[in-house]
Amino acid sequence: MDMPSIISTPEPSDSDKVSKRIIAGDPNALRIFVEQHANKLTLYVYKLVHKWGTIEDAKDIVQNTFVIVWVKSASHYNQARGSLITWTYAIARNMAVTFLRKEKARQANILIENKSEKVFEDSLSIEEYLIDKGNHSAINHLIQNLPYEQKQAIELRYYHGYSLDQIAVHAKCPKETVKTRLRRAKKLIRQQYINNCSSN
Repeated sequence: MDMPSIISTPEPSDSDKVSKRIIAGDPNALRIFVEQHANKLTLYVYKLVHKWGTIEDAKDIVQNTFVIVWVKSASHYNQARGSLITWTYAIARNMAVTFLRKEKARQANILIENKSEKVFEDSLSIEEYLIDKGNHSAINHLIQNLPYEQKQAIELRYYHGYSLDQIAVHAKCPKETVKTRLRRAKKLIRQQYINNCSSN
């Protein structure tokens, strides 16, 4: 008598059970899932972003990843394409790429701003050069249109050769105030000079 063949059906693994419970909306299953994978996932993300971000950035990405898993697993996760943890890593990677794109752009803007500020500071010497040329009618005209205190500081400094301390005594104000007046005056001269050149 032939024995009937017995085909055993494999029991689902613990991870499969947890995944199904997450998809079904079981918060306890999500907690187990996070506890099992958070550390490794954070290290994975940090390796992707470490040149432009910090470990805290990686943790934020991972936290947002788990939120997406919780909110969208029922509607977006396709078990036929891989396990839930594989899908989770894919989400984390996509979020890391988005972070890198934004962070690179942000830091590039900061670099541009810093360079622009450096160029502006260097350009102050241009005004000093032009002001030293006392016969430069365009600059003289701009100086005459400055607020009185700034005009006074410029004339005493560059036409009469006063030191900052001497200007402070003459104007009866602190030395730092003199510096501020000179800086603002040169900034105005530069802006107005460039505007005049552009309009001509």
